[in-house]
Amino acid sequence: MFEIMLEFSRSQILQQVKFWGEMIQAELDKGPYNLLQDQDMKEIWKATAGRQSSVARRHFLDGMSFYFQRKFKTDEKFKYAPDAWTLGVISKVYYHPAIGDAVDKDSSGFISVDELVDFMQEMPPKDLGWTVPERLAYAAYGWDAENYLYQTRILELFQNINQHGSKDSPATKVARHTYLEAIRGDFSLIMGSLYEIFDDLPPEAVAPMEKLRSTWQYTLWNDAVTRLRKVQYSFNASAVAALSGSNRIELTFFLLLNIIFTHHKREFDEGIMNPSNVTVAIGAVRAVFQAFDQRVLDMKRIWRRQDVDVDRQMRYFANGMFQRYYESQKKPRPNAPVPQQSTYAASTRANDDGNTLKLPSTPMTSHSLSDGRRSPLSPTPTPTGFPSRLAGASALQPAPSAFPPPNFVSRLGGASVRFPLFSNLSCC
Repeated sequence: MFEIMLEFSRSQILQQVKFWGEMIQAELDKGPYNLLQDQDMKEIWKATAGRQSSVARRHFLDGMSFYFQRKFKTDEKFKYAPDAWTLGVISKVYYHPAIGDAVDKDSSGFISVDELVDFMQEMPPKDLGWTVPERLAYAAYGWDAENYLYQTRILELFQNINQHGSKDSPATKVARHTYLEAIRGDFSLIMGSLYEIFDDLPPEAVAPMEKLRSTWQYTLWNDAVTRLRKVQYSFNASAVAALSGSNRIELTFFLLLNIIFTHHKREFDEGIMNPSNVTVAIGAVRAVFQAFDQRVLDMKRIWRRQDVDVDRQMRYFANGMFQRYYESQKKPRPNAPVPQQSTYAASTRANDDGNTLKLPSTPMTSHSLSDGRRSPLSPTPTPTGFPSRLAGASALQPAPSAFPPPNFVSRLGGASVRFPLFSNLSCC
C-alpha cells in the first residue's frame, strides 16, 4: 500500500512540475520580440534586448553583426547562400551608423521594437525577393550612395534650368526667371550637405549591391511618378509623405526632388512653362523644402529633450543631409544684410527654445564646414551658379563650370555606373 501511495504522490508531483514548468517557460517566452515576424530579427532582439521594449543602438548593431557572422560562417546551410555576400557589408563597423539611422528614426541612440517593426514593414515588395540581410546591406550603403548620386543629378538639373534656352519665348523667359528667383535661396542652403561616398564595397558585393539599388530605385521612382501624375505635380507639404511613400523625408527627399526638377526642366525645354502656371511648379518645390524644414525642427526638439548634442546629431544623421541647412540658421554671418522672405519661413524666426534665428546673407559653402566635407557646390562666397536672393542678387548669373558634367562618371557601386536608372525611368 505504501508503495502505491508513494507512486501516486510522485506522479502528481511530476505532473505539477511539468505544468508549472511549461507555464513559467511560456511567460518567459513572452516579450516585445513577438511583434517581429522575421525569425532572424526575433533572435537578435532576444539576444540583445531580451524582454525590454528598447535597446541601445550600438548594442543592437553589434548583436546583429555577431548573429549574421555566426549564421553565414559556421552554419553549413547558409555558408553559400545567395545573400551571404551581405556579411562583408553589415559586419563592417563603419557601415553601422547608416543602418542605425535607417532603423532609429529619431537617432536617439536607442532602437525600440516599434522602430524595428516599422523598418521591417518597409521591406521592398515580396516580388523583388529581398532577404533581411539584403535589406540591411542596402541600408548600410545603398541609401547613402543613392542620395549622393541623386544630389549630383539635381545640381546638374538646376544648372540646366538656370541656363536660358536659345528658343525660349518671352513668356518662358519670364517664367524661368520667376521660378529660379523663388527657389534658389533655399536650394543653395539645402543642397551640397552630404558627405562624399566612396566605392569601398567588398568586390563580391559590388554586383549584387548594384542590382539591389537598381531594382529598388526603379520601383520607388516609378511609384512616385505615378502618384505625382495623379495630382498633376500640384501639392502642398502635407501631401509629401503620401506622394513619396514614406513618412521620413530623409529617405525620399532627393528622389522626389529629382523627379520634380526633371519634370520642370522638360516643361521649360518644351515651352510649356509660362507665368500663369509657374506658380504651381514653385509650390511643388516649396512643399518639399517645407517638409525638409519641418523634419529639421522636429529632430531639434527630440534631441534637446533627450539632452543630446544637437550639433553633433545634425552633423552625422542621414549622412549629414540636414547639417548645411541647420548651420545656415544657427550661425548667422556678422553684419549680414536682412534677407528677403524665405520660401517657407520668415527670414527671422523663433526656434523651439524661443531664440531668434536669422538666415545667413550668403549660402554656405564647403569651406564653411569645419569637418572637411567636400561639397559639390562652388566654393566661392557667392556661388555663381546659384543667384541667391539671400546673397542680394537680383539677376540671373551664368552657371558655374564646377558642376558635374553630363557624362559624369560615378564611383558609387563601380566606376562604370553612369547615373544608374536615369536613362530608363519613366518621367514625368
